[in-house]
This record gives sequence, C-alpha cells and structure tokens, in this order.
Amino acid sequence: MIAEKAYKKTPIASQGKFSCVNEIAGGPSDGKQKTYERFAEQVRKLEEMEANGLITIDSRHTESQTGKHYVDTVVFTRLR
Repeated sequence: MIAEKAYKKTPIASQGKFSCVNEIAGGPSDGKQKTYERFAEQVRKLEEMEANGLITIDSRHTESQTGKHYVDTVVFTRLR
C-alpha cells in the first residue's frame, strides 16, 4: 500500500524517493529490524512494479545498523 502511494504521487517521467526513515519514525516500537522487514515487503512491491514496466529503480541504499543490510531507501523513475 505504501509503495503504491509513492508510485501514484510521483508524476510520469519523474523520480520518486521511497524511504524507511519515515516508517521507523512513525511505525510501531517493535524494533528497527522488524520495521526494516516490513519495509522490505514494500521494496518487493516496487520491484514487481519494475518487472511490470511501471517504474525503473535507479538506486537502492542499504542500512548498516542491524548488520543485515536491509534496503532503507529506493529512488525510482515512474515510466507510466
């Protein structure tokens, strides 16, 4: 749902940024790792959008706090 919102609010041919920082700040207090795991589900949705030709993922940034290198920020370009 969050990935779809980021997609919809990004104009065609523009870049969007999807970051876990807002999720950590506003999410449940069950620890950062759980939040990163929930965010990973949203990243998978963006990857599905890329496979379907809706977006191109330009970059992924990984965190270093948990040692598991979860993706915490995705920059994408909306294609259609």
